Amino acid sequence: MAVTSLQLTYSEIRSRMALMMPINRSTSNWTSDMSSDVGLMIRSALRKVYYHASLGPGQPTHQWSFLRPWATLTTNAPYETGTITVVDGVVTGSGTTFPTWATNAWMVYGGKYYEVASRASGTSLTLVNTATNNDASAGTEYQLLQYLIDLPSDFASLAGPMYFSPDESDTRIPLVRRGDIELRNWYQDSNRDTLASEPRFFALMKSAIAQSAVDKWRMAIWPSAQQVWNFKFRYNVQMNDLDGTDQYPPGGAQHSEMILEACLAEVEYSYNDGAGPHTEKARELLMASIELDRQISEADSYGRLPVNATCPPHAVAITNSDYVIRDGYTLADYQT
Repeated sequence: MAVTSLQLTYSEIRSRMALMMPINRSTSNWTSDMSSDVGLMIRSALRKVYYHASLGPGQPTHQWSFLRPWATLTTNAPYETGTITVVDGVVTGSGTTFPTWATNAWMVYGGKYYEVASRASGTSLTLVNTATNNDASAGTEYQLLQYLIDLPSDFASLAGPMYFSPDESDTRIPLVRRGDIELRNWYQDSNRDTLASEPRFFALMKSAIAQSAVDKWRMAIWPSAQQVWNFKFRYNVQMNDLDGTDQYPPGGAQHSEMILEACLAEVEYSYNDGAGPHTEKARELLMASIELDRQISEADSYGRLPVNATCPPHAVAITNSDYVIRDGYTLADYQT
Protein backbone atom coordinates (compact mmCIF):
# COMPACT_ATOMS: atom_id res chain seq x y z
CA MET A 1 0.00 0.00 0.00
CA ALA A 2 1.33 3.43 -0.92
CA VAL A 3 2.24 5.79 1.93
CA THR A 4 1.38 9.48 1.70
CA SER A 5 4.34 11.83 1.64
CA LEU A 6 2.97 13.50 4.79
CA GLN A 7 3.38 10.29 6.78
CA LEU A 8 5.99 10.62 9.52
CA THR A 9 8.96 8.26 9.22
CA TYR A 10 11.54 6.85 11.60
CA SER A 11 14.26 8.67 9.68
CA GLU A 12 12.45 12.02 9.95
CA ILE A 13 11.97 11.61 13.70
CA ARG A 14 15.67 10.98 14.24
CA SER A 15 16.71 13.89 12.01
CA ARG A 16 14.38 16.32 13.80
CA MET A 17 15.60 15.16 17.19
CA ALA A 18 19.22 15.68 16.08
CA LEU A 19 18.48 19.37 15.42
CA MET A 20 17.78 19.80 19.15
CA MET A 21 20.65 17.69 20.43
CA PRO A 22 24.41 18.30 20.56
CA ILE A 23 25.06 15.66 17.91
CA ASN A 24 25.72 15.59 14.18
CA ARG A 25 22.61 16.11 12.08
CA SER A 26 23.61 13.31 9.71
CA THR A 27 22.58 10.06 11.36
CA SER A 28 25.23 8.18 9.40
CA ASN A 29 27.86 9.94 11.55
CA TRP A 30 26.30 8.96 14.86
CA THR A 31 28.14 6.80 17.32
CA SER A 32 26.43 3.76 18.80
CA ASP A 33 25.83 5.73 22.02
CA MET A 34 24.09 8.51 20.08
CA SER A 35 21.81 6.03 18.32
CA SER A 36 21.08 4.31 21.61
CA ASP A 37 20.18 7.60 23.35
CA VAL A 38 17.84 8.64 20.54
CA GLY A 39 16.25 5.19 20.52
CA LEU A 40 15.55 5.40 24.26
CA MET A 41 13.76 8.73 23.81
CA ILE A 42 11.71 7.55 20.83
CA ARG A 43 10.54 4.45 22.68
CA SER A 44 9.57 6.50 25.72
CA ALA A 45 7.57 8.90 23.55
CA LEU A 46 5.78 6.10 21.71
CA ARG A 47 4.81 4.35 24.96
CA LYS A 48 3.33 7.58 26.30
CA VAL A 49 1.42 8.29 23.09
CA TYR A 50 0.07 4.79 22.47
CA TYR A 51 -0.56 3.55 26.01
CA HIS A 52 -0.93 6.56 28.30
CA ALA A 53 -2.75 9.19 26.23
CA SER A 54 -5.52 11.04 28.08
CA LEU A 55 -7.15 14.46 28.13
CA GLY A 56 -5.86 15.26 31.60
CA PRO A 57 -5.40 14.07 35.19
CA GLY A 58 -8.17 11.76 36.29
CA GLN A 59 -9.28 11.16 32.70
CA PRO A 60 -9.35 7.61 31.28
CA THR A 61 -6.62 6.45 28.94
CA HIS A 62 -7.67 6.85 25.33
CA GLN A 63 -7.85 3.69 23.23
CA TRP A 64 -6.69 4.56 19.74
CA SER A 65 -8.93 3.14 17.03
CA PHE A 66 -5.96 2.53 14.72
CA LEU A 67 -4.44 0.20 17.33
CA ARG A 68 -7.58 -1.98 17.47
CA PRO A 69 -7.72 -4.01 14.24
CA TRP A 70 -10.19 -6.77 13.41
CA ALA A 71 -8.91 -10.31 13.04
CA THR A 72 -10.18 -13.82 12.35
CA LEU A 73 -9.28 -17.02 14.16
CA THR A 74 -9.95 -20.22 12.24
CA THR A 75 -10.08 -23.64 13.86
CA ASN A 76 -9.16 -26.86 12.13
CA ALA A 77 -11.53 -29.68 11.31
CA PRO A 78 -11.11 -32.83 13.42
CA TYR A 79 -8.25 -35.01 12.23
CA GLU A 80 -8.87 -38.76 12.27
CA THR A 81 -6.90 -40.20 9.38
CA GLY A 82 -5.36 -43.63 9.95
CA THR A 83 -5.13 -45.42 13.30
CA ILE A 84 -2.91 -45.26 16.37
CA THR A 85 -1.03 -47.34 18.91
CA VAL A 86 -0.42 -45.89 22.39
CA VAL A 87 2.30 -47.19 24.71
CA ASP A 88 3.22 -45.31 27.91
CA GLY A 89 1.89 -42.04 26.51
CA VAL A 90 3.69 -42.31 23.17
CA VAL A 91 1.26 -42.27 20.25
CA THR A 92 2.41 -43.92 17.04
CA GLY A 93 0.30 -43.37 13.95
CA SER A 94 -0.31 -45.69 11.04
CA GLY A 95 -1.35 -44.01 7.81
CA THR A 96 -1.27 -40.64 9.59
CA THR A 97 0.31 -37.25 9.15
CA PHE A 98 -0.43 -35.67 12.51
CA PRO A 99 -0.96 -31.91 11.92
CA THR A 100 1.29 -29.28 13.46
CA TRP A 101 -1.66 -28.02 15.53
CA ALA A 102 -1.85 -31.37 17.36
CA THR A 103 -0.33 -29.77 20.47
CA ASN A 104 -3.40 -27.48 20.55
CA ALA A 105 -5.79 -30.42 20.43
CA TRP A 106 -7.19 -33.26 22.50
CA MET A 107 -6.30 -36.79 21.47
CA VAL A 108 -9.59 -38.67 21.85
CA TYR A 109 -9.73 -42.47 21.90
CA GLY A 110 -11.53 -45.06 23.97
CA GLY A 111 -14.12 -42.43 24.91
CA LYS A 112 -11.56 -40.31 26.82
CA TYR A 113 -9.71 -37.06 26.18
CA TYR A 114 -5.92 -36.85 26.46
CA GLU A 115 -3.74 -33.75 26.35
CA VAL A 116 -0.95 -33.72 23.74
CA ALA A 117 2.41 -32.65 25.17
CA SER A 118 4.51 -32.64 21.99
CA ARG A 119 4.65 -33.64 18.32
CA ALA A 120 7.81 -35.37 17.17
CA SER A 121 6.64 -36.03 13.61
CA GLY A 122 3.61 -36.76 11.47
CA THR A 123 3.47 -40.25 12.97
CA SER A 124 4.54 -39.62 16.57
CA LEU A 125 2.97 -37.68 19.44
CA THR A 126 3.57 -37.74 23.18
CA LEU A 127 0.73 -37.30 25.65
CA VAL A 128 0.91 -35.50 28.98
CA ASN A 129 -0.55 -38.59 30.65
CA THR A 130 1.96 -41.44 30.34
CA ALA A 131 0.12 -43.96 32.53
CA THR A 132 0.17 -47.51 31.20
CA ASN A 133 -3.58 -47.89 31.73
CA ASN A 134 -4.06 -45.42 28.86
CA ASP A 135 -2.34 -47.72 26.35
CA ALA A 136 -4.17 -48.55 23.14
CA SER A 137 -3.57 -51.50 20.85
CA ALA A 138 -2.64 -51.20 17.18
CA GLY A 139 -5.49 -50.18 14.90
CA THR A 140 -7.25 -47.96 17.47
CA GLU A 141 -9.43 -45.24 15.96
CA TYR A 142 -9.01 -41.71 17.30
CA GLN A 143 -9.73 -38.00 16.78
CA LEU A 144 -7.67 -34.85 17.24
CA LEU A 145 -10.06 -32.07 18.34
CA GLN A 146 -8.66 -28.55 18.49
CA TYR A 147 -9.45 -26.55 21.62
CA LEU A 148 -6.53 -24.06 21.72
CA ILE A 149 -5.94 -21.38 19.08
CA ASP A 150 -2.87 -19.14 18.82
CA LEU A 151 -3.75 -15.44 18.84
CA PRO A 152 -1.97 -12.89 16.60
CA SER A 153 1.66 -12.31 17.56
CA ASP A 154 0.94 -8.62 18.31
CA PHE A 155 -2.12 -9.37 20.49
CA ALA A 156 -2.18 -7.35 23.75
CA SER A 157 -5.79 -7.62 24.90
CA LEU A 158 -9.31 -8.17 23.62
CA ALA A 159 -11.31 -5.10 22.56
CA GLY A 160 -14.87 -6.38 22.45
CA PRO A 161 -16.88 -9.59 21.97
CA MET A 162 -15.77 -12.76 20.21
CA TYR A 163 -18.18 -13.32 17.28
CA PHE A 164 -18.87 -16.19 14.94
CA SER A 165 -18.55 -15.44 11.25
CA PRO A 166 -21.94 -14.81 9.56
CA ASP A 167 -24.32 -17.78 9.38
CA GLU A 168 -21.97 -20.18 11.18
CA SER A 169 -23.69 -20.17 14.56
CA ASP A 170 -27.11 -21.69 15.25
CA THR A 171 -27.60 -19.45 18.29
CA ARG A 172 -26.26 -16.30 16.58
CA ILE A 173 -24.81 -14.97 19.82
CA PRO A 174 -21.15 -14.19 20.62
CA LEU A 175 -19.09 -16.62 22.62
CA VAL A 176 -19.18 -16.00 26.37
CA ARG A 177 -15.86 -15.34 28.07
CA ARG A 178 -14.95 -17.46 31.08
CA GLY A 179 -11.80 -18.02 33.10
CA ASP A 180 -9.38 -20.62 31.77
CA ILE A 181 -9.64 -22.54 35.06
CA GLU A 182 -13.40 -22.86 34.56
CA LEU A 183 -12.95 -24.26 31.05
CA ARG A 184 -10.30 -26.65 32.30
CA ASN A 185 -12.72 -27.81 34.98
CA TRP A 186 -15.40 -28.53 32.37
CA TYR A 187 -12.97 -30.51 30.27
CA GLN A 188 -12.33 -32.81 33.23
CA ASP A 189 -15.66 -34.41 32.36
CA SER A 190 -15.28 -35.64 28.77
CA ASN A 191 -19.01 -36.28 28.42
CA ARG A 192 -19.81 -32.58 28.87
CA ASP A 193 -17.93 -31.76 25.67
CA THR A 194 -20.70 -33.38 23.62
CA LEU A 195 -23.53 -31.33 25.14
CA ALA A 196 -23.16 -28.45 22.66
CA SER A 197 -22.95 -28.62 18.88
CA GLU A 198 -20.78 -25.50 18.65
CA PRO A 199 -18.34 -23.61 20.91
CA ARG A 200 -20.13 -21.65 23.62
CA PHE A 201 -17.36 -20.31 25.85
CA PHE A 202 -13.79 -19.10 25.49
CA ALA A 203 -10.92 -18.06 27.70
CA LEU A 204 -7.69 -16.17 27.05
CA MET A 205 -4.39 -17.32 28.47
CA LYS A 206 -0.74 -16.53 28.05
CA SER A 207 1.62 -19.02 26.57
CA ALA A 208 4.70 -19.86 28.62
CA ILE A 209 6.27 -16.56 29.70
CA ALA A 210 9.80 -15.98 28.39
CA GLN A 211 11.55 -12.73 29.27
CA SER A 212 13.62 -13.06 26.12
CA ALA A 213 10.55 -12.78 23.89
CA VAL A 214 7.30 -10.84 23.54
CA ASP A 215 4.35 -12.29 25.46
CA LYS A 216 2.19 -14.64 23.39
CA TRP A 217 -1.49 -15.40 23.93
CA ARG A 218 -3.79 -18.30 23.13
CA MET A 219 -7.55 -18.78 23.21
CA ALA A 220 -9.22 -21.89 24.61
CA ILE A 221 -12.75 -22.83 23.50
CA TRP A 222 -15.37 -25.12 24.99
CA PRO A 223 -16.50 -27.45 23.63
CA SER A 224 -13.66 -28.33 21.27
CA ALA A 225 -14.01 -27.79 17.52
CA GLN A 226 -16.10 -30.51 15.87
CA GLN A 227 -15.78 -28.66 12.54
CA VAL A 228 -14.11 -25.56 11.07
CA TRP A 229 -15.13 -22.35 12.87
CA ASN A 230 -14.20 -18.74 12.11
CA PHE A 231 -14.19 -16.33 15.03
CA LYS A 232 -14.16 -12.57 14.40
CA PHE A 233 -12.83 -10.17 17.03
CA ARG A 234 -11.17 -6.83 17.60
CA TYR A 235 -8.04 -6.53 19.69
CA ASN A 236 -5.57 -4.02 21.11
CA VAL A 237 -2.16 -4.18 19.44
CA GLN A 238 1.07 -4.81 21.29
CA MET A 239 3.30 -2.23 19.62
CA ASN A 240 6.80 -2.84 18.34
CA ASP A 241 9.67 -0.38 18.18
CA LEU A 242 10.41 1.70 15.10
CA ASP A 243 13.49 0.93 13.01
CA GLY A 244 14.73 0.98 9.44
CA THR A 245 12.22 -1.72 8.48
CA ASP A 246 9.20 -0.80 10.63
CA GLN A 247 9.60 2.89 9.94
CA TYR A 248 6.03 4.23 9.94
CA PRO A 249 4.45 4.94 13.35
CA PRO A 250 0.78 3.83 13.42
CA GLY A 251 -1.76 6.62 13.12
CA GLY A 252 -0.99 7.86 9.63
CA ALA A 253 -0.32 11.38 8.46
CA GLN A 254 -3.19 12.85 10.47
CA HIS A 255 -1.46 11.97 13.78
CA SER A 256 2.14 12.33 12.60
CA GLU A 257 2.78 15.82 13.95
CA MET A 258 1.53 14.78 17.39
CA ILE A 259 3.89 11.79 17.46
CA LEU A 260 6.81 13.92 16.27
CA GLU A 261 6.22 16.55 18.97
CA ALA A 262 6.03 13.81 21.61
CA CYS A 263 9.50 12.67 20.54
CA LEU A 264 10.86 16.23 20.60
CA ALA A 265 9.37 16.70 24.05
CA GLU A 266 11.47 13.76 25.23
CA VAL A 267 14.58 15.63 24.06
CA GLU A 268 13.53 18.62 26.16
CA TYR A 269 13.13 16.47 29.24
CA SER A 270 16.44 14.70 28.65
CA TYR A 271 18.60 17.78 27.90
CA ASN A 272 16.73 20.59 29.68
CA ASP A 273 15.55 18.62 32.71
CA GLY A 274 12.02 19.90 32.23
CA ALA A 275 9.16 20.83 29.94
CA GLY A 276 9.53 23.31 27.12
CA PRO A 277 7.64 24.60 24.07
CA HIS A 278 7.65 21.18 22.38
CA THR A 279 6.14 19.61 25.48
CA GLU A 280 3.30 22.12 25.42
CA LYS A 281 2.82 21.68 21.67
CA ALA A 282 2.79 17.90 22.07
CA ARG A 283 0.05 18.25 24.68
CA GLU A 284 -2.10 20.44 22.41
CA LEU A 285 -1.70 18.08 19.46
CA LEU A 286 -2.43 15.06 21.65
CA MET A 287 -5.80 16.50 22.69
CA ALA A 288 -6.58 17.32 19.05
CA SER A 289 -5.62 13.79 17.97
CA ILE A 290 -7.79 12.20 20.65
CA GLU A 291 -10.77 14.27 19.55
CA LEU A 292 -10.13 13.40 15.90
CA ASP A 293 -9.84 9.69 16.70
CA ARG A 294 -13.11 9.79 18.60
CA GLN A 295 -14.85 11.38 15.64
CA ILE A 296 -13.48 8.68 13.35
CA SER A 297 -14.36 5.72 15.56
CA GLU A 298 -17.69 6.71 17.11
CA ALA A 299 -21.08 5.85 15.60
CA ASP A 300 -22.85 8.43 13.46
CA SER A 301 -25.86 8.71 15.78
CA TYR A 302 -27.48 7.31 18.87
CA GLY A 303 -31.00 6.26 19.81
CA ARG A 304 -33.98 5.21 17.74
CA LEU A 305 -35.50 7.05 14.83
CA PRO A 306 -39.25 7.72 14.58
CA VAL A 307 -41.03 6.47 11.49
CA ASN A 308 -42.23 9.92 10.47
CA ALA A 309 -38.73 11.40 10.59
CA THR A 310 -37.39 12.94 7.39
CA CYS A 311 -34.73 10.23 6.96
CA PRO A 312 -35.62 6.77 5.60
CA PRO A 313 -37.81 4.78 8.03
CA HIS A 314 -36.27 2.22 10.37
CA ALA A 315 -38.10 -0.61 12.07
CA VAL A 316 -37.50 -0.41 15.81
CA ALA A 317 -38.68 -2.44 18.77
CA ILE A 318 -39.68 -0.65 21.97
CA THR A 319 -39.79 -3.18 24.76
CA ASN A 320 -38.42 -1.15 27.66
CA SER A 321 -40.59 1.42 29.41
CA ASP A 322 -37.48 3.44 30.24
CA TYR A 323 -36.87 4.38 26.61
CA VAL A 324 -37.28 8.14 26.14
CA ILE A 325 -39.51 9.19 23.27
CA ARG A 326 -38.20 12.28 21.57
CA ASP A 327 -40.04 15.54 22.22
CA GLY A 328 -42.77 16.11 19.68
CA TYR A 329 -43.39 12.42 19.03
CA THR A 330 -45.72 9.94 20.62
CA LEU A 331 -45.55 6.16 20.85
CA ALA A 332 -47.81 5.94 17.75
CA ASP A 333 -45.02 7.53 15.71
CA TYR A 334 -42.85 4.48 16.29
CA GLN A 335 -43.07 1.00 14.85
CA THR A 336 -43.43 -1.53 17.67
